[in-house]
Amino acid sequence: MVRIHGGPEPLPVAQVDLDEIWEKSKDLLSRIAREQRQFSVSPRPDKPFNVGAGLVLLTPKRELMHIGTSNYKQAVGPRQHLCPDCCAEVYGIATARKMKCQIIGMVVEAPPQRDDQSGIDFGVTVSCWYCRYEFRLELVQEDSPLMPETWLLFINPDDPTKNLENRVKDFLARFPSDPLSLDSEHLYANRGGP
Repeated sequence: MVRIHGGPEPLPVAQVDLDEIWEKSKDLLSRIAREQRQFSVSPRPDKPFNVGAGLVLLTPKRELMHIGTSNYKQAVGPRQHLCPDCCAEVYGIATARKMKCQIIGMVVEAPPQRDDQSGIDFGVTVSCWYCRYEFRLELVQEDSPLMPETWLLFINPDDPTKNLENRVKDFLARFPSDPLSLDSEHLYANRGGP
């Protein structure tokens, strides 16, 4: 599910400082991500895995928009990662692409769990390796809404002081062992997942 939370807001300056926009938007995006979790669809009967994301976008007219997305998973089992079975981050990228926007930053809130591919425990849930695969594909596309400089902030809803903040390029560098394809060998190696 995608919701537009604000905008478009014209930017008053000729130069756009993406880092300044990010700093000023993080609190709002955190609230949007938290709110979006209620719209998640998670099939886990014992412990639903509700993920929400808040994004700040720069439109082609140099206006700011704030949107919220949430994950939608149809069934427990191997993730398909194809629409409509997608993570909140992928819905955010798809929405930004349809709107021809650039993603300045994204805040993601989800129940904490260790990374399903690397096994690293960051104290927060980070984008899964399917999302990271999509991020890498996006970064080589000239017209992608995702930029190497796009900010990511992952928040633990149980303890908001636990978070991880990186630019996309630095975040991806944390996972040098991610598989580079989504063939059946990799799809079924990680059964379940969020």
